[in-house]
Amino acid sequence: MTSVFARHGYDPVVFVKKYGLLRVLSKIITPDPVPAKGSVEGPQKGIFLTGAYRSGTSWVGRVLSYADTVAFWREPYNPSVVPRMPRQYQYLTEHMEDDLYTCFTERLFSGHYAGSQFDHTIRSNWFRRPQRHFIKDPTAAFLLGWLDAHYDLDVIILVRHPAGFVSSVLALQWDFDLNVFLDQEPLMQDWLHPFRDLLERYRQRRMDVEKGALIWSVINFVLWKWIEKKGYFWVRYEDLCAEPLAEFKKLFAAVNLLWSERVEQEISASTSADITFSKSLDSGLERKTCKMGTIWKERLSEEDLQKIEHITAAFDLPFYSDYTV
Repeated sequence: MTSVFARHGYDPVVFVKKYGLLRVLSKIITPDPVPAKGSVEGPQKGIFLTGAYRSGTSWVGRVLSYADTVAFWREPYNPSVVPRMPRQYQYLTEHMEDDLYTCFTERLFSGHYAGSQFDHTIRSNWFRRPQRHFIKDPTAAFLLGWLDAHYDLDVIILVRHPAGFVSSVLALQWDFDLNVFLDQEPLMQDWLHPFRDLLERYRQRRMDVEKGALIWSVINFVLWKWIEKKGYFWVRYEDLCAEPLAEFKKLFAAVNLLWSERVEQEISASTSADITFSKSLDSGLERKTCKMGTIWKERLSEEDLQKIEHITAAFDLPFYSDYTV
């Protein structure tokens, strides 16, 4: 029984104790409509939030999940959460056909994964109808084109300053296998071929400042190309940190979510604590947000910043061209 649950991304304890059978049955008996391309408009669309990992997507995702009617799916394409997913940062083009991703995504949008490990829908939204399905998944950043080609989605791309990203992965001591990029030949051919030699140079290197800057650049380079092509909404993490209420109101308006007192309370709670670092992805997300946007200034040296600038300059990204920190 445990293996069956695991294969489908369920934790049996969470499934039984936290969610119960009634909600699952309600989705099986009356599934939510799948927002296939061209089938829905405006506030009925799904929502997809992505960006590089360690860029604040967990915080932003949690705030958005407090909007009425939102069903919140947290990293459903991450193989650390759902083992049958092939890899993090899997690349699918707009025109690729993939039975695994198609079947999984349509079942997700219909609500059939209620009670799964990646179901973080808040209790008061469990039985609300209609529901807007909201996916938060930085590891699915390279599925963006495929998802948007097949489903009606409001897309949000979250960007964090490269020094903030680097300081975070170094503090966590997280390494990253660059073969995730190099072994995907369609990804290399379509987007990353100008940087093949640079990726090869750092392939065997353990995480350091330069490798972190390279990872940030690769992920955000591909995302920027999609922004140029499709005009997706993007927002800087530092702007949300500096003016959370004002910037989140813009974000809610951009994806047609209703602002509420409950959302405002969640923003206040998540920006008032003294925590600035957590190694656990499952721990509370409260942060001293006014400090998180520039905490890298306390962690990185001037030499580190020069290394980051040297790597990122090769990708010519505009996200911080007008930004002074």
